[in-house]
Amino acid sequence: MKQDTQVAAFRRTLNAGEMPPIHAFGFASDYSPTDIATLLQLRKRFEKYPDALQAAADFFHDLERTQTELLKRIQTERRQR
Repeated sequence: MKQDTQVAAFRRTLNAGEMPPIHAFGFASDYSPTDIATLLQLRKRFEKYPDALQAAADFFHDLERTQTELLKRIQTERRQR
């Protein structure tokens, strides 16, 4: 998945002692561009960014798995009718 690639690239760059580029991500309705601007002020504030990227990737994996399971259930129920 795209998110997994982004997490891996970010962690590789960070582990190499470099500052990886930061890209906004989010799926909450209360997103504010000023939140990202605040995060960009100090490197220490970036410490949670890789974990947040990983959490987003995990969320999308879980969502995909759940949707697939639901689709299979619906298909099974339709066949049983």
